[in-house]
Amino acid sequence: MSDIEVQISLWLSTGHPRTSSLTEAIEQLFTDSGLLIAPKATTFGPDFDDSVKALEKALSKVNKNQPVEEMIKSKEMDVVRRTASSALTAFIKSIA
Repeated sequence: MSDIEVQISLWLSTGHPRTSSLTEAIEQLFTDSGLLIAPKATTFGPDFDDSVKALEKALSKVNKNQPVEEMIKSKEMDVVRRTASSALTAFIKSIA
């Protein structure tokens, strides 16, 4: 979620995209990883939990119905990338 080049590679690759959509990426991040429980329980400390909640909020503001190229370049996705980067930093600090 934090890298525009990875997003382009995942969603706009020629051939078969590795992740078909932002919705699928969200599903993989929150459901498959178990982060869906983050709002209900402390997982890796309050900084990480707050970052995950902020990421959920940022993702909710993205227009998922617009063309993928526009979505990736949108200001809302820029906020998502910055928020995801902060969450990743908080996670790394929590396990260090």
